[in-house]
Amino acid sequence: MDNIKFRLQEIDTLQFALLPEAYDSKAEKFQYSFGANFTFPDFKKRIVCCSSLIKYKGEVSPFLVLEVAVYFEVEENSWNSLLDAKTKQIKLPKPTALHMMTLLIGTARGILHSETKNTAFNRLILPTINLNDLIDGEVIHSFSESEKED
Repeated sequence: MDNIKFRLQEIDTLQFALLPEAYDSKAEKFQYSFGANFTFPDFKKRIVCCSSLIKYKGEVSPFLVLEVAVYFEVEENSWNSLLDAKTKQIKLPKPTALHMMTLLIGTARGILHSETKNTAFNRLILPTINLNDLIDGEVIHSFSESEKED
């Protein structure tokens, strides 16, 4: 099924830290790291979690850390189309994963802006990210029968 139907269920800021002692406000450029992860925390409720850990680094250490999780509820027929009982895998198509990651990044940008408002850190904007470079194909998760039935 190509058209996977889902809705945004919950947003969680798992971690937010500003470390001013490691921040050089005069620096022109900063390094940042971005990683994204998919988990399937609740099979019964058909939940997919897309999370990201973002770090801005100075010369020595990170000065800003943001970890965000966005939870999506997949419509039941769409969810069933993702499950492969033979291989005990759930396969999230690349277009759906990219859509979820796009929503995650937009959410992270909003949190970053809101949390740094009226501070020197507010000039930090999460750059554009080519998500196609992060995902080669389907997101595949192997599951156990007990995980499916919990």
